[in-house]
Amino acid sequence: MMAWLPWPASLRERAGRYLLQRYLGRFLQQRLSLQQLSLDLYSGHGRLSLLQLQPQSLNEVLDSLGVPLEITDGFIDSISLSVPWSALMTENCTVEVTGLQLTCSPKYHVAPGTESPSWASCMTTSMQLAKECLKDPPSEPSEPTQPLEGLEIFAQTIETVLRRIKVTFIDTIVRVEHTPESSDTGIALEVHIKRLDYCDEAVKDSGGREPIPVDVHQPPAFVHKLFQFSGVTLQCEELCDQGGYSQPSPPRAEVRPYPDPRPHSPLSPLLDSLSATGP
Repeated sequence: MMAWLPWPASLRERAGRYLLQRYLGRFLQQRLSLQQLSLDLYSGHGRLSLLQLQPQSLNEVLDSLGVPLEITDGFIDSISLSVPWSALMTENCTVEVTGLQLTCSPKYHVAPGTESPSWASCMTTSMQLAKECLKDPPSEPSEPTQPLEGLEIFAQTIETVLRRIKVTFIDTIVRVEHTPESSDTGIALEVHIKRLDYCDEAVKDSGGREPIPVDVHQPPAFVHKLFQFSGVTLQCEELCDQGGYSQPSPPRAEVRPYPDPRPHSPLSPLLDSLSATGP
């Protein structure tokens, strides 16, 4: 398989900008600054800060999945990207999302089987992505157009890179608020996730440093994704009619990863029983 680096720099830049704008840009309130972003990606590292999310685009995804929730607000502190240009076929592209905050509310009467056109348009094959990317005009008019005979190899590279992406969420907060129409008070449930890791199962099976076999003409019928949570806490709040809240209801329930990372102590059973009952 042809490596990524021998290809023209303009093609790498166009592919990076296209994929980021397609998979990330539509979820942001403001359009990505592609010129600055492409320079960061060319060096192998990029960072975006203080991103306000677009609730409408996120809700289209939730509607297509039949999730009975509606996002009202969203924010991200920063997104860090790392692209191993010299070893795209054997090393992982990493994305770290820090400080994701989502506020949502229950949504009723979700029509089953409805699918948002914009979300469906994202579920395209790597071959289609390669064709669309090569249709975009090059950043420099003097650069020759990339011939289409390498389209299949280009699509294989895109498919491999997308399947090797590892995403880590740090300090994520998901808040669900609900106030009944006939009530002056409501309730809010906050889920705090210290760390969430996401990757394709093929990355784990290959050991992380072996090429993943792909077939752009016959994509797999099922793709398995892995999610790993750690440091999950729950917090409930009572909302007043002015939109504020009363004091949180203690204690907070904490979900620890298994096995318990705390050092073993003869007093552990007693401490666990005391922490469970509260003061």
